[in-house]
Amino acid sequence: MRLALVLGLSACGFSPNQQVAADAPHDPDAPPHVIDAQEFHDAHDFHDAHVFMDAMTPPEFDPALCPVDYTITASASPNSRYKIIPDMHGFVTQNADCDDDHAGWTHLFVIDSITEAQQIESHAGQAYYVGAVQPHGSAGADVGWLGFTGNAVDPTFWQHDQPNDNDFTPVENDEQNFAAADDTTGLLNDVSGSFQYQAVCECDGLAVSTAAAQAIAGN
Repeated sequence: MRLALVLGLSACGFSPNQQVAADAPHDPDAPPHVIDAQEFHDAHDFHDAHVFMDAMTPPEFDPALCPVDYTITASASPNSRYKIIPDMHGFVTQNADCDDDHAGWTHLFVIDSITEAQQIESHAGQAYYVGAVQPHGSAGADVGWLGFTGNAVDPTFWQHDQPNDNDFTPVENDEQNFAAADDTTGLLNDVSGSFQYQAVCECDGLAVSTAAAQAIAGN
């Protein structure tokens, strides 16, 4: 009933930013229906869920509503949930798998502190792709690195002598513009997107930034 109502509203040119009361006649004097987090989350179960979601105002992010397989937590980042993809694949596959779990909420793990990196590494056991990218054509191997949610990668997050484009010089050769976490420290190494690694996905309610998305597409 709810989905049918919203579909009807969409067909009539209903603005996607308006709020509606499901299963109720329109009353111009009634207060708007503000969707709660559980109702928003439940909408993902519908085949045409985007129609329902576009007609409602999204809730504030609630980590309890992350996909059910995001079961790993870290005290260093209590508002995030994580999952490990144990299968070994290249960057394109791993990145897409994380993004697809909950559009706008999930992405490859973005390191915010060394403590967080160490806590997540303790669950992984092997090297894994993380959410860091260097724009194509940067001025040096250590220049321009972005976390997927928009912040510059802290230089202290790199392993010793990294990033180095695999030739141990500061000259940029555009061969290794993605990042993987080391399997013992959780700190970063620059890698080629063709390398086969596990991945760690993070659910934190943040979308991949425009700058990071452009850098990913340009590599």
